[in-house]
Amino acid sequence: MKLNAEEFVKNPFFQIAILLLGLIIYLLSPLEIKPYVGFLTGLYLIIAFLFQIKESVKERGIINELKDLFIAFVVVFLFFSILKIFLKTENPISAIASCSMVEELKRGDLIIISNAEIIKTQIEINTSITPLIIPETIVMKNNKEEFLVNGSLMAFCEINVNELCKQFFTNPYLFSEKKGDVIFNYGFCKRGLNNEPCVTSLTFGNKTFKIDKEGDIIVFKPEKNTLFSFIGDTVHRAIVKINDKGNIYYLTKGDNNNVFDIQFFSNGFYNLPVKEEQVIGKVVFKIPYIGYYKLFITPYLKEDETCKTPLVVE
Repeated sequence: MKLNAEEFVKNPFFQIAILLLGLIIYLLSPLEIKPYVGFLTGLYLIIAFLFQIKESVKERGIINELKDLFIAFVVVFLFFSILKIFLKTENPISAIASCSMVEELKRGDLIIISNAEIIKTQIEINTSITPLIIPETIVMKNNKEEFLVNGSLMAFCEINVNELCKQFFTNPYLFSEKKGDVIFNYGFCKRGLNNEPCVTSLTFGNKTFKIDKEGDIIVFKPEKNTLFSFIGDTVHRAIVKINDKGNIYYLTKGDNNNVFDIQFFSNGFYNLPVKEEQVIGKVVFKIPYIGYYKLFITPYLKEDETCKTPLVVE
């Protein structure tokens, strides 16, 4: 018995096939085409959902359909409520929208978040947070203080062309930045075939720590009116834990970013160290690709070259 066109469209296997095909085409598409494929796939998700409701109302009546929708809503609500209690966080599930954590987390990964465990960091220090919450940073060359910039030398040299910035891009090992008792040391990272300046180590007191990936990946809500607050919840690695007279803060960084979050500066906006109470939880599990279906119905459709060329410390 052959299916007619309407029955074929209503077939769940057809709908699943279309969704899988949309995801595959998106993953294989050039960067400039991806937003259109993502938009069409998201549009199909919405239309298919509305079509299913319409057909169900036609076959079973609006009362029965409303009952089923209510039951489905209750089941989903209970499921998330149980997850929230078990994982001790208000947001136990999210999707990765950017490529700042490549290769550890890739765009489109669905992540499970828990706030039930202690957050592990690579470095723990006791110091005042005050110098770290202002944008002004002391630039040092060959360990000698030179001048002040907002955010970081990296941010400064991205919009300025002068002899010092030329030196920075060709020999970043000469430069470091000082914020209070913490010194950020530059070196080279490899992105694809190119070398780029990046923070490779931190100095605190008489000890230098090479930045690695020991710290947990956390999800946090940026402070209002900071640079990252315009993007939303951020998923980055907690590298430094700061204890300032019993108050806990974290210095975070995207594995695929050249500098720490507090070193970003753009159009007068910058980021602050993450307060303990801003932390939603840490990433405990990921499911590849499934998160794309959430991204397809959000504004996060674009990708850039950093998705394909992760940063590697030299």
